Amino acid sequence: TDLSKCEVLVCANGCTEDTKDYVLSLGEPFILLWAEEQIGFTKATNIGIKEAHGEYLVFLNNDTELQDNPSHKASEWLDLLEQPFRDNSKCGATGPLLFRGEGEGVSYDFLMMFCFCISRKVVEDCGILDEQFAPAGVEDIDYSLRLREKGYDLVQVSFHRASCGLCG
Repeated sequence: TDLSKCEVLVCANGCTEDTKDYVLSLGEPFILLWAEEQIGFTKATNIGIKEAHGEYLVFLNNDTELQDNPSHKASEWLDLLEQPFRDNSKCGATGPLLFRGEGEGVSYDFLMMFCFCISRKVVEDCGILDEQFAPAGVEDIDYSLRLREKGYDLVQVSFHRASCGLCG
């Protein structure tokens, strides 16, 4: 991945000291946001959102694997996530896994947040993640619904293989 135009915020919480030393040893563009206690995905992500300076914000779990495929190299993943924002002014979020959920007689789409991109504009319009879902659980559904209520589209991007520890 070309990181020359990126800042990489590592929102580590409840990790071992080895994690801290490792991330600090990486230097720029890596920035460590450290919490001694385990605060979970939702709160850690919000800390990153508040500290980030970029036009696009990408949430990427530490157990995510991206692999090359015939049409794209794994190193092009950031471009794949950002392109729909350039093509569609109503794009609210992108990611490789879009699911359809159902509850109380209503169907809804949501993007899994293990690999998820939003724009600064969307954050300014829709806010940060709702911390009532901390440490983690259904924040991806909630945020996707909030985006849809504001008229934004959810766009699934095509990776040959993108997986996380939960979905293999």
